[in-house]
Amino acid sequence: MDAQGERGDWTRRWVMDPAMLAQLPAGKGQKVLDVGCGEGRFGRILRDKGFKVTGIDPVAAFIYRAREDDPISDYQIGDVENLAYGDNSFDGLVSYLTIIDFPNLDKAMDEMVRVLKPGGWLLVAQITPFTTTRPNPWIEDETGQRLHVAVDNYFDEVGQPLEWRGIKIFNYHRPMSRYLQAGLTRGLALDWFDEPKPISGTPNSDHYMRVPYGMLLKWRKL
Repeated sequence: MDAQGERGDWTRRWVMDPAMLAQLPAGKGQKVLDVGCGEGRFGRILRDKGFKVTGIDPVAAFIYRAREDDPISDYQIGDVENLAYGDNSFDGLVSYLTIIDFPNLDKAMDEMVRVLKPGGWLLVAQITPFTTTRPNPWIEDETGQRLHVAVDNYFDEVGQPLEWRGIKIFNYHRPMSRYLQAGLTRGLALDWFDEPKPISGTPNSDHYMRVPYGMLLKWRKL
């Protein structure tokens, strides 16, 4: 839980955070649901920008830590596929590198759209599907030099167990079209799409300039 700190890991700090923050509207008391909030790092950023934050996560230890670090916001143990909130409850929703964890994307999207007010926004950061077909997408030579990214079985929707910083996780690969259609078929308009590059002057970013790490989608409920 301490791995993220306040600034996040490398990719959050240098790649995804700047892109996410650039797409946030002015806070001014807007009610925002952070889906898969973890230990609350991005929720605290939202709070400091004037949003009224509710965060949910299925991992109790994360929620307890989020409450300790941010007693102002509302953090609850929760499941995105069964949100405990009424229709049209939130002005905005954030899914920050969490959609890849959802076993049932359709049910999760149904729930997120349901609790979002008409005209509300949904900001989704997701690891690019071009690098999720394999646990380790980079092909390296005998010296460890990254040669290229391998993509295979791209259209298959599969779950795969991984380990990240000593934590065992389960991610789902889906093609990009699946994420786009999940929004377009649920009354959402796509207002912004980006594949963020590391910000200028970022150290150790060479391979992130060759292949995008993530993608950013900003939806609006019609």
